[in-house]
Amino acid sequence: MLTTEITINVTTGAATKLTITTEPPSTATAGAAFSTQPAIQLRDSGDNLVLTTGTVVTVELETGSGTFVGSVTATTDVNGLATFTGLGLTSA
Repeated sequence: MLTTEITINVTTGAATKLTITTEPPSTATAGAAFSTQPAIQLRDSGDNLVLTTGTVVTVELETGSGTFVGSVTATTDVNGLATFTGLGLTSA
């Protein structure tokens, strides 16, 4: 019997996009932290998780009014997940 062993290494690509894994609530109290904090996942072009620690993610207000309260940055953990803490808006 002939046996051949093949080793295959599967790797993800570099992070090319962010996905929201936990959305903030649809309603919030102005000036207070969101009851559910947003969490953002790094992904590559094939939609695979990118397991990279230490990447800083910054939230920005695209439309609407108000300013953020709390920390507007979150840093990815070993699973490539950045979870905000204390984030909220001055007007909700």
